[in-house]
Amino acid sequence: MTEIFNGKKTASRFLAKLQPDLDDLNSVYKISVRLGIIRIGKNPSSALYVKKKLKIFKSLGLEAHEYWFDETISYQDLCSKIDDLNHDVAVHGIIIQLPLPSHFNVQEICNQITPLKDVDGLTLHNQGLLLQNNLSGLIPCTPLGCTFILKSLFNDLSGKRTLVLGRSLLVGKPAALLLLHENATVTIAHSQTENLPELIGSTDILISAIGQPHCIKGSWIKKGAVVLDVGITKSMSSNSPLFLGDVDFEEACKNTSFITPVPGGIGPMTVACLVYNTYKAAKRILTGTPALYDLSILS
Repeated sequence: MTEIFNGKKTASRFLAKLQPDLDDLNSVYKISVRLGIIRIGKNPSSALYVKKKLKIFKSLGLEAHEYWFDETISYQDLCSKIDDLNHDVAVHGIIIQLPLPSHFNVQEICNQITPLKDVDGLTLHNQGLLLQNNLSGLIPCTPLGCTFILKSLFNDLSGKRTLVLGRSLLVGKPAALLLLHENATVTIAHSQTENLPELIGSTDILISAIGQPHCIKGSWIKKGAVVLDVGITKSMSSNSPLFLGDVDFEEACKNTSFITPVPGGIGPMTVACLVYNTYKAAKRILTGTPALYDLSILS
């Protein structure tokens, strides 16, 4: 039978393991680990995601503050705010809530964050460290969460045939690099890939992050495969919002041995990894100790 991943339960277990380290850092250094979240515009989904992050941080005795700006904010003023947070010794992590309004260059904006506080792992410095197979920087939260899940399922990922759908800097590329670090055999596919059903049918582990609802048919999936569905698309059904993953979940369950649902799968683990990254950033700022991830924390 297919095991359906419970993201909320697993994220809670993950954070429970992390809580003593958080408490110890706060106790020894007499500080409160703090995250700064910059949000621009009135995207309702972004507002909801930020609200969830604020709630999680508060529940753990941590601080998170939102800095909201109208989409008319200038590039100079936005960079000035980021610079203020870079130099604020009370702030240990900074994220730019995505997506940004279309007139902003996401990579240019993210690169304004000092790498030590880049808890989304999107600066050139942190992405470059990952490319060099160096886990001493900060790693993007969603692929980090995916890797934690896979390491809890497999003692050894060496040689596992893995397919990553999507090539974004936020998920696809860092997910592939993390899997290469674990010696998996990794293929990256995207919108221009030919014979996608054949590729999916021969893979042991599928990570899909392309944001096209139910574009992956259950019949394409290899018997016994593990599927991590990162994609999420909002649609309307009977005047109420409905969130769909990339994978046709019901059909996929007939073939998979393990699958993450949408919603309630990867999302909670992404937020848990944001907490983990903020802790890692705070510890490095306070002690000079590099991040150095234990990818087997859920094992």
